[in-house]
Amino acid sequence: AYATLAGPDPVSTVAAMMGAYHRCHPLSPDEIAIAADLVIGRLVQSYTIGLWRSRLHPDNRDYILIHSQPVRTALDALAGDLRTLRTRIEDACT
Repeated sequence: AYATLAGPDPVSTVAAMMGAYHRCHPLSPDEIAIAADLVIGRLVQSYTIGLWRSRLHPDNRDYILIHSQPVRTALDALAGDLRTLRTRIEDACT
């Protein structure tokens, strides 16, 4: 999930990483089917925890939220076209 924060195309990043992982450690069809949801879920968790922690520690807000905008950008790209993300992961793992 966090690799999506570094590049301009989170969908391609996820597909490439899933394909590389699958070549070394083959994933089952069920694992491939839920991979997109797990990546998005992890990013949602990170975003939510960051917001929660920033309210608990307002004096450290800037540090806690340093990745919140890149996470939000990745989420928008990944969840914006979930069908494409799932298809790209499936294609990368075949």
